[in-house]
Amino acid sequence: MAEPSGPALQVCRLIIVFLLVCSAHSLRAEITPLDVIRSSNTLVLDIYEASPEITRKVLDDITRVMEKVTDFEEIADRVVQKTCVGGSGDSCEQLKTEFIALLKLNATRKLGRYRADRFDYLGQVVEGRTARVKTIAWFQEDSVELDYILEKKEGRWVIVNYIADGVDTVRNYQSQFSRIISKKSVNFLIGRLEKKNRLYRKERSEIKKQL
Repeated sequence: MAEPSGPALQVCRLIIVFLLVCSAHSLRAEITPLDVIRSSNTLVLDIYEASPEITRKVLDDITRVMEKVTDFEEIADRVVQKTCVGGSGDSCEQLKTEFIALLKLNATRKLGRYRADRFDYLGQVVEGRTARVKTIAWFQEDSVELDYILEKKEGRWVIVNYIADGVDTVRNYQSQFSRIISKKSVNFLIGRLEKKNRLYRKERSEIKKQL
């Protein structure tokens, strides 16, 4: 197997540095939610800068960064526990599994197509073990007010929700899921998520490999 070189080597180094910084942060009581958001956003921007185009490797690298700072299971729990009414325990668990997959695929899919090229950091509000980091995400001249909701778990801050231009991600999914389940069924919703996940995986598989 060939050793990574050029942009691929630069991305590998960036990820190693990020993981080391995260490990060091876990030992520092003063690490803040703003630090977590700033460092992860910076790494994502650096990954894009190191690659001239969106490849599968770029998306895989970004997925690893997001998994390090985002509690996808917590996000899914907040939605599924509120909306999975009338379904069996197995069907609710299957809904959660498919939803977690959708969150990860959809997040990198949107980042690949509509990525920000810079961020303004407006500050943070910390209340006990929860926090809100306020930012503005820019792409060229367009901007989105993007707030990150974090919780402190096992000594580190992780993202558990996003609010984009006033739209709460968790509440938005809760509303969508409740509407579909009330009109159809839990199994119908599972089928819809499975279909979307197959489509997004197919899209991702067709993205050019980085040689």
